[in-house]
Amino acid sequence: TFDSAHPPGLYSRFSMIVCICNRVSDRDIHQAVVAGGISNFEVLKDVTRAASCCGCCQDCAREVFDEACLHLAQQNQPC
Repeated sequence: TFDSAHPPGLYSRFSMIVCICNRVSDRDIHQAVVAGGISNFEVLKDVTRAASCCGCCQDCAREVFDEACLHLAQQNQPC
């Protein structure tokens, strides 16, 4: 379901499961970066457990993490 508390563009209406083993979604990763202040991929893996089991989602989790970090950096820059 749509969560109106999240800014448009950062979260889609539906979330995508990135890590099937630990049921971590793209929304979970974005939340960890934006609200949790995580800026290191290894820390993200420890906190969310994404990419910590079979490793098949490593590339996708990293891509979502990088996207969230980029979005956060763009939000913090003055116009």
